Amino acid sequence: MNNLRLILLVYSLLVLTACAGTGGSRPNTLSRDFAVIAWNDLGMHCMDGDYSVFSLLPPYNGWIDLPSCQHCHYRSPTTGNYVRDTSVFDSSENLKQVSGIFTTGSNLYKDSTGHGGIQCEACHGSTHAEYPTSEANDNVQSRYLQGYEGTLAECSVCHADIPLTRDKGPHGMHTTGEVWVHRHESFAEENVAACAVCHGAEYRGTFLSGTSTRRSFRTEKFGVKSYQKRTQVSCYDCHNGPHEDH
Repeated sequence: MNNLRLILLVYSLLVLTACAGTGGSRPNTLSRDFAVIAWNDLGMHCMDGDYSVFSLLPPYNGWIDLPSCQHCHYRSPTTGNYVRDTSVFDSSENLKQVSGIFTTGSNLYKDSTGHGGIQCEACHGSTHAEYPTSEANDNVQSRYLQGYEGTLAECSVCHADIPLTRDKGPHGMHTTGEVWVHRHESFAEENVAACAVCHGAEYRGTFLSGTSTRRSFRTEKFGVKSYQKRTQVSCYDCHNGPHEDH
């Protein structure tokens, strides 16, 4: 019992010292300068880089308040196009307050679902091993199901009959492949602004409209169009922009 009291006393002194060193307050968000050294019902126990400051984050920060997809994948407020950021933090060292087609809310990636309740990991791969990875075994499923490594992007993996849709695919996508090439005209004319989400504000393509593998499409007016992997598909590939008379 005496040992327990001593431990609690030392622990309390550490917390008070940390609070005094930070102006009487404790950080309530994760910082890239702090390392988690323990976790229990009291919260996350963190030390800074040189172990001079100890902090206790409340329980609600636990392992739940961690970065989600939208903290790196979001629409830029300056360009209007989606970006893939390298940091989840804003200028104040807090998690970015952003949303978009990749938003999972407060859920972690491993617990999130979409497109009819399918687990995100079913198409994108396991946490920290998203397709494709440098480990051959991680890519077995995608190669087996669609013939190439990477996120499962072929509708035919799950659908024997490819449905035609403008926005009911994963992340609000349209149908992909040859069927869309021949049927997208009316959809684009009805709501061309929706195309900008992936094809960019100028409709010249972004990484979201990049081809997941080499593809060739037969068109009625423009012959065969061939794309190398990761080519950013643009409205200008066939048309003089999205507003040209088809």
